This record gives sequence, C-alpha cells and structure tokens, in this order.
Amino acid sequence: MKTSLPLKQVKLNTIAKVFGVIVFILLLSSQISYSQTSTCEYPACNKDECLWSPECYFNDDCTVKARPCTSSDVTITRVYIADSLGNPIAPFCPSPGDADLYLWAEFDANAERYAVRTYFELYINGLYDTSYNVGTTNIIYRGIYSLPLISEPIIIDCDNEYSISNVWIAWATTESSTLDNTTTCVDYISSKCSKNTAESFTIIVPSITQACTGVYSEDSIEVSFTGSASGGIEPYTYEWDFDGDGVTDTTGAYVTWTFDTSGGGDFTVLLTVTDSNGDYGKVEADLTLPTVSCPGDMFLCDNESSFTLTGATVSPDGGSGTYYYDSYIGEGESAYTPGEAMTDFDPTSAGIGTHTLSYTYTVYDTTGYPGCTAICYFDITVYEAPEVTCPNDTFLLQQDDAITLADLPGLNPAGGIFTIQPDTITVFDPAGYEKGIYKIMYKYTDPITGCSDSCYFDIEVEVCSLDLDCPGTTVTVACPSEIPEAFALRATTVEELTGLGFTVNDYCESLSIESTVGTVPECEGDVTVTYTITDAEDNWEDCNVIYTIDRTIAPAEVGGPVATSTTVECPADVVAPTLPVVEDYCGT
Repeated sequence: MKTSLPLKQVKLNTIAKVFGVIVFILLLSSQISYSQTSTCEYPACNKDECLWSPECYFNDDCTVKARPCTSSDVTITRVYIADSLGNPIAPFCPSPGDADLYLWAEFDANAERYAVRTYFELYINGLYDTSYNVGTTNIIYRGIYSLPLISEPIIIDCDNEYSISNVWIAWATTESSTLDNTTTCVDYISSKCSKNTAESFTIIVPSITQACTGVYSEDSIEVSFTGSASGGIEPYTYEWDFDGDGVTDTTGAYVTWTFDTSGGGDFTVLLTVTDSNGDYGKVEADLTLPTVSCPGDMFLCDNESSFTLTGATVSPDGGSGTYYYDSYIGEGESAYTPGEAMTDFDPTSAGIGTHTLSYTYTVYDTTGYPGCTAICYFDITVYEAPEVTCPNDTFLLQQDDAITLADLPGLNPAGGIFTIQPDTITVFDPAGYEKGIYKIMYKYTDPITGCSDSCYFDIEVEVCSLDLDCPGTTVTVACPSEIPEAFALRATTVEELTGLGFTVNDYCESLSIESTVGTVPECEGDVTVTYTITDAEDNWEDCNVIYTIDRTIAPAEVGGPVATSTTVECPADVVAPTLPVVEDYCGT
C-alpha cells in the first residue's frame, strides 16, 4: 500500500451527505497539498472558530491545541472504488472508457470513536488534483469497516492512474459528539487525530471481458474470460469466483469455465485483481447465458399427418433457434439425415422407431455477431399403425333380427369400436331405424402402442324387399320373330311374371315391369333382353335373358308330290315330277 496506484481521471464533487448526515466542508483558502507544507506559517486559519481541517493539527511540532496528530485509534488501511453500496464495480474498461464510481475505504478502529472526519488528497498520474474534507460517520466501532470517503461518484477514466495521499482523520472520544455538534477546532479540543502523509493508497481498477467458446452441450456452456487491470504495480494475480460461494475457483488472466445452466442462465462472476504490493480491486460481471427447453418427448403413429415443430422455450428473448435432426434408432432407414435443419416432421415418411431431434438457440452480441448457444434434445417415437379392414356393406329389412357387428364377416382385427355418429354401438337392430343407408365407422386401437386406424361400411335398411328369381338366362330360337319386343314400364302381376318364367318370392305392395331389347342381328347371333321389375318401394331388380338365333334347325316339307313309283313303256311317256315345297321356321 505504499505505492501510487494508477487510477482514472476523476472529477470529484465536494459533497454534503454521507449516510444521511450533514457534512460540513471546509473550503480551504487555496488548494494546496499538505505534503508540500514544511513550516507552521501556513495556513493561518487555525483558530478555535475555524471549521475543522488538518490546520487544527498542522504539524507535530506546531499543533494548535498542543495535541500532536499521532494517534492510531482510527486509521485507513485500504482505498478502493465500488458502487454506491460498496459492492464490486461492473466491468467498464476498455469501453466505454470511463464510469461514475464511488471512493470507499477500509477504516480500522481499535476503540469506539465519534464524529469521525477525514481529509485526503487525490492524485492523478502522480500529480495533485484536488482535496476533500468530509464528515465520515457519527460513530465507528472497534474493528474494520468499509465506509464511503465521499457520497457522490467521481469519474474514473481507464487511461489514468489514481492514488490517495496525505490522509488526516479526526475524531472525538465523547459519546455525545456528532458531526452536527463537532465542527470547529475548539470542538475537537479534547479529541484526537491520525495522519498518514508518508504513504499513498493506490487504486486498482480491474475489468472483465468474456466470450463463449462455441463449446456447449445440454445444460452446459463454456465461456472464456480475460481479466485486466489498471493501477498498482505489476505483476497482478487474478482470482475468479464463478459460483458466488466466496471461494476462488481458478486463477489466471485468461481462463475458461463451464457453467451448468440446468437451473437458469444468470450468473455473477467475481474477479479479484491484486498487485505486487498487495493492493487489490474487485469487479463483478453479471453474465446471462441462453437457456432452452425442448418440447416433451412425443409418441406418434405412422398414419398421422405431418406437423410443424414447435414448443421450445428460450431465454433471453431476441435470439434465433433451429430444430435439427440428430439420430435414428429403428428398422430400415429414416427419411431424414443427421444434422439436417427441420421445420416439419412427417411420421409417415420418417420411419418406424425413435428419432432424436435437437433445438439450438443462439443469442447475439451488441454488434449482431453470434454469441452463446444453448442446445436441448427430445425424442419422437413413431409406431406402426394397425391395418383395419371393415365388413362388406350389409342389407337388412326392418323386420330382420338384430345383428352383432363384431360377428360380421371380413372384420379385422377384432376388438375395436363401432360408431354411428355420435353413438357407439355393438348391435344393429334394423327395427330401430328408418329406411335408409347408415354409415358405420369401425376404429381399432392397438393396446400397446396406442395407434389406431378406422374404416367405414354401410348398412342399408329397407321396409320391405323385392325378392325374385329370374327366368333361364339363355333361350335358343330359329327366327328373330321369336324374340320378344321391348315394352315400356307397366303394371304386372305375380301370375304374369310366373308365365314369363319368374319366381316371385317377396315384393312390396305392387309390381311393375319394363324391358329393353338389344340389337337384333340380320342372321344368326345373340340378343339380350333385359327385364326390370320394380315394386311400390322402388326396390328393383334386373334380369337378363340372352336369345340365341340358330338357323341350322332342319326345315319342314309343307307341299309337293307324294313319293311313288310308275312304270312306262317309252321314254316319251315319262312325266316330269312336281318339286316338293320346303319351309323353315321363319316361313321361308
């Protein structure tokens, strides 16, 4: 503590308040360093009515009240800069280059003393700058206490060095003395004083710079730190406390530290810089590292739709984040590549198995350059959905018996749920439904994976039905005239239909019939005749009869001579026979 320390250019304001107490300041007739005074001739204001200043105890050999200023009841052991509450300063060097800071001192008292006043001189780069004469405290207890030297901040410039010299401390020994009632030389007539004109208190101004190294993992970010200082005598020692427990975690001007961000990203880093004389300063940096929380693990089925990846939460705001594909455990190959940036996830194409994704979040420094990055991971497990097959469509009459849906043929796999919106059913009773077609959904859920699939089938309900058997499907005829002609829709009866070769088993109230005839060939070939039978409930059924025209049927002889034998004597007696007449079924 005997060297002049580098400090920053300081502009000090003389002040009137320390801890809420009115301070009386003696404005000296001229700003002069007492270290430059060698006789008792100057200054002259040392009378009883003078406000207290070192003039009251000018020198050991010419003390006004014959009380040499040689007591050691109260002394200063260290001078440093801090914030208004005495806490370590925040980093400010090398930029912006200056800051408003407070001068503090450690007072060492070996007895309880009162109305304590302090005089000191400020030197910048070894040259006298200004002096201060302030009331320090109404009472100081035995021990070491940190107290502000002045109540207003001074401007500390990173390019200058600062020291405090020529320190005078006065106090009263009576408990009734306060800064308010002990202000002049005569008030301190029975008091004491200490002075230190031989030593200088150097001020260490430490600073911290930091940057993320780019090394990070889940809940872990590595940061590099650089410590620096101005003032004091090199070499410096650097002690770092990263967890706030007051214990040095590592030493050195250049260090790295890995922070556990599982509990949040806010940290306070304390650096203590000590010079070779033992003078030290403290700087405290508030560090905010990014944190990120991924969406919870997901369990999906391969028949689900693609979706946009969301759900990551970050702190602080203002950075940028990206989802990445990390790895895959499963059968076959994934549709995604490790390291691929992702915005959407498609379970159908991804592949059956577990897919690990990450979310990285990067914050930026004041220049927009990427700073620190946090990362988290989550899994998306894709299960195979079941393949569901529905029964065939079913036809029921209202008078039919109820059916158990699970017993319908073609259903696979069993064990699912049948729904006619909005009701879930197991039995379908046609008596409870109007005429119509009812769409039924069958949904099966795999009890292990939770994946499901569904299909639909129809049940048609009729009040009554048209049930008939068609006539023979083929008829062979010799002539086209034997093919029935087409006719329009008309009423018919069971008897007529029976005569046409139909067998009527059931119908609703009344019957109608119409027919269409296909193209009739000129000679041989097939002709399709379609009969459409309809009942009163518009139930209908088509019956097709194919008529085949076959002209190979043998013709019949319909006229000509009867076959006989006649004997003649001469050829001239032969009579030409009459030719027979032959006619086919078509009359030719």
